Amino acid sequence: SLVPPTLRKIRQSPFGASFITFQYKVAPFLLDTFIRHPERYLKYFAVPYVAAAAWKKQNEDVTEEDINNLRETLPNYLRDGGSALASDSSAGMAIAVTHISAAAGSLAWMFCEWVKYEKPSVLGIVTGMVAGLGTITPASGFVGPMGGLAIGLISGVVCFFATQYVKRVLKIDDSLDVFPVHGVGGILGTLLTAIFYAESFGGLTTNEAYSIISQLGVQAIGVVATVIWCGMITFGLLKLIDIFIGLRVDEDEETEGLDLVLHNERGYNM
Repeated sequence: SLVPPTLRKIRQSPFGASFITFQYKVAPFLLDTFIRHPERYLKYFAVPYVAAAAWKKQNEDVTEEDINNLRETLPNYLRDGGSALASDSSAGMAIAVTHISAAAGSLAWMFCEWVKYEKPSVLGIVTGMVAGLGTITPASGFVGPMGGLAIGLISGVVCFFATQYVKRVLKIDDSLDVFPVHGVGGILGTLLTAIFYAESFGGLTTNEAYSIISQLGVQAIGVVATVIWCGMITFGLLKLIDIFIGLRVDEDEETEGLDLVLHNERGYNM
């Protein structure tokens, strides 16, 4: 065979088999049906966007950040449910636990705000939903509904306090809460997968010899490796950006406003 041994091994692995199936069977089928009947699919893709626009039209206090967070639900459902590369019970369970975790994260964040500030906010509720989505992603397809509920509730509380710590204690201007929500949530979900994958917690494992402690160690190694890798790449990119255009504008430009200085347009009409 002219195929290199390494490539042959990859093709024979579960990942390689899934990729080949997607490349030669699933992708052409989806592309063909989408081209022939786009109206069947576009209406479903448009639902979050139409709902977001209608919500903003009826509520003047809703911010653009609220809308963007709501729109973020669509790619999460597509990614988590589509990872199975099949329309089966595994894909259905992945979508179900994604929805459950998002709802639970919203409720948990809302109650945290209620206790701390005596009133919840729409932005907080939607951010809690995003925290639930980000945290369940590593676990979707491996945990059951009770696992999704527990992960969502835990993510709402942990990501809420992580956001408070980053903004109020460390004074870091993370306007979109990328690290305390997506970063902390992703780490949390990766670790909790090891726990809620167990059959005793309603997980989907069929391995009777499954060990939570052993798998938790594997998940922790994955988290550490990912943090190191992302840290190195991020540091390198920041250095490159700093060399060519700089990481910050000067104080006068910041005072005048970045919309005018960088884009020659006015973001707000006060």
